[in-house]
Amino acid sequence: MKLIHTADLHLDSELSAHLDKERARLRRAEILETFRRMVSWAEENGVSAILISGDLFDTKTVRKGSRTMVLSAIQEHPDIDFYYLRGNHDEDLFIDSLEGGVPENLKLFGPSWVKYEAKEDPRVVIAGAEYSDAHPELYTTLSLDPDRLNIVMMHGQEAASGGKNDSDIIQIRELRYRNIDYLALGHIHSHRETPLDSRGVYVYPGCLEGRGFDEAGEKGFMLLETEEGSREIRRSFVPFAKRTLYRLEIDVTDAENTAEIIRRTEAEVSRLRIPESAMVEVVLTGSRNAEDEFDPLQIDAALQGRFFFSRVKDGTKISIDYDSYEKDESLKGEFIRTVRDMASLSEEEKRSVIRYGIQALRGEEIQ
Repeated sequence: MKLIHTADLHLDSELSAHLDKERARLRRAEILETFRRMVSWAEENGVSAILISGDLFDTKTVRKGSRTMVLSAIQEHPDIDFYYLRGNHDEDLFIDSLEGGVPENLKLFGPSWVKYEAKEDPRVVIAGAEYSDAHPELYTTLSLDPDRLNIVMMHGQEAASGGKNDSDIIQIRELRYRNIDYLALGHIHSHRETPLDSRGVYVYPGCLEGRGFDEAGEKGFMLLETEEGSREIRRSFVPFAKRTLYRLEIDVTDAENTAEIIRRTEAEVSRLRIPESAMVEVVLTGSRNAEDEFDPLQIDAALQGRFFFSRVKDGTKISIDYDSYEKDESLKGEFIRTVRDMASLSEEEKRSVIRYGIQALRGEEIQ
């Protein structure tokens, strides 16, 4: 038996933080299409169940076209069971909008444990529970047959990662030694696999497509496989995103000029073999002198048009040798000494003021 474990698709996300209106629309369509492609891939590869561990959608208001696409994918594949456990971004509106009721192959969960027996392999039990005010009681009410292959679905952040509030937290230690073979989690957008106990593992598949540069790297889903007579659930990560997001850190500490930084950036792009379809963020790091020839806009211009989207962020630190300006009688020297002596500013603030001030004195665009 083959199953797919996915989560955090965030369909219908606005994607307006980085992209212009047209590219945001295209990207939303691509992410929705990746869901449809995954379902088609499942059919072609003999997958009998798709586990969605939360955040199928991104907001309360989901476009009708997006709801229709998801529903069509489910209805057009009656031989695949879809186990949909809602996450903190999901609302009831998708379920409420289903005219004619919930499709037979769409399996839902609630605030207490719900269990399903997999139709293709009766040994496999899929259990899940969604968050509610009674969430802490879930740990004491979970009961699983040790002779079955038990998959448990939840959505939340493992306690060791430190969630923002209790509703985000999954107490991993409370799920140990409860006969779980595979804990199918959602909420964290990077792929992670960690031993749960001597029997099982807990896995975040990560998001199916990266949306921002905090979700850079390879994205996809988990493929699970069981075999008759085996007590093992084999697992593998399947890269599947249409576009990969890359975040490159380029150290400029000893770079002589902007041209040298561009060369370093292009060398890293070449080394990683970044395709034209990618989204790329270049973060400039290291330290530099305030008077160095340095133009992030020129670096940005060198990347424009090479990828679906690119941008450059200046994360460098300014190094200032105040002693070298002590006897400088120019306007620049006077300016640097004045800023140096401003007790109300922190050292970091002084470096920023001097950086912008030197750009202004040169007649450059302040960045």
